[in-house]
Amino acid sequence: MEKFKKQNEETLLIFEQVIKNIECERKKMFGYSVGFINGNMVAGIFADRIFFRVKIENQEKIKEKNKSIKDFEPVDGRKMKDYLEIKGKKENIELLMEYVKMAAELSKELPKKVKEKK
Repeated sequence: MEKFKKQNEETLLIFEQVIKNIECERKKMFGYSVGFINGNMVAGIFADRIFFRVKIENQEKIKEKNKSIKDFEPVDGRKMKDYLEIKGKKENIELLMEYVKMAAELSKELPKKVKEKK
């Protein structure tokens, strides 16, 4: 398996700015910063990209409107169906704020995930 690239510092700073007003639990997943609401992943970093939750029926419209937004594929050919991504760059901050806020609202509507105890 290919090693994951380290979390990009510029992307981390942008993610911090984007998610600071979102009430969510912050965790690390595979060494990357990720936000969760009720146990559901809202948004996070993967290398130099920021991914966010989007309703499947809205994804094509969002990608058509914003050509820099792509399907989130942490591994080539392995699309995560509920997520889209965009490069974590300064010029994408406003767009990211809009979509991460939408992702948080969507995640609040989802059933709470409960960790099973072994």
